[in-house]
Amino acid sequence: KPENYCTEFIHGDLRDLSICRKAVKDVNWVFHFASNTGGMGFIHELNNFITYKNNHLITVNMAQASLEAGIERFFYASSACVYPQEKQLNPNDLSLKLKETDVWYLDNGEPGPNPQGLYGREKLNSETFLMGFLDSSKIRIARFHNIFGDGNNWVGGRENVPAALIRKAICSTNEKGYYEIEIWGSGDQCRSFLYIEDCVDAIIKLMESDYSKPLNI
Repeated sequence: KPENYCTEFIHGDLRDLSICRKAVKDVNWVFHFASNTGGMGFIHELNNFITYKNNHLITVNMAQASLEAGIERFFYASSACVYPQEKQLNPNDLSLKLKETDVWYLDNGEPGPNPQGLYGREKLNSETFLMGFLDSSKIRIARFHNIFGDGNNWVGGRENVPAALIRKAICSTNEKGYYEIEIWGSGDQCRSFLYIEDCVDAIIKLMESDYSKPLNI
């Protein structure tokens, strides 16, 4: 029930193991969403090292604290960035049919993986770490694509593409009064989008299920 989730707010840095231990004390389920992340305006080479270092440390700490506390379920928020970029850049295939096993193979059939930057590599490494560190009956992993909705960042580089495009549509105009919207990349990219409430419903269903492998949501 909604009233059973997030009943206490703890201010702290999850890079500190003692804070993680405090956060998981006397709880049954852990939802690990914490991450230093953002849209493509944030995930780039200048932030790669610090993003990898901080995010993986947080995950290791949360896993250790959860194992010590004997939690029943551990949810990890992964990302579509674990998939090879070439599988999402084919303008002739708009289906976006990414199978969970695609992460391990490239389009030419060669073994992968080839995640999107160090952010995607950290997510994939954390997936494999958690599946080896925690009992399979406890771990639940969802790979998110583009989640949007209330409370979404919309400026500053941490926003994802739906919020960024809406902001650009509202704010960008040329001297003739026509809107000009800057699209990063070639414009051939394909993306899927999911509303936040639908995402939450899917997470709860996954947590209540017996499925313990990474799953696209």
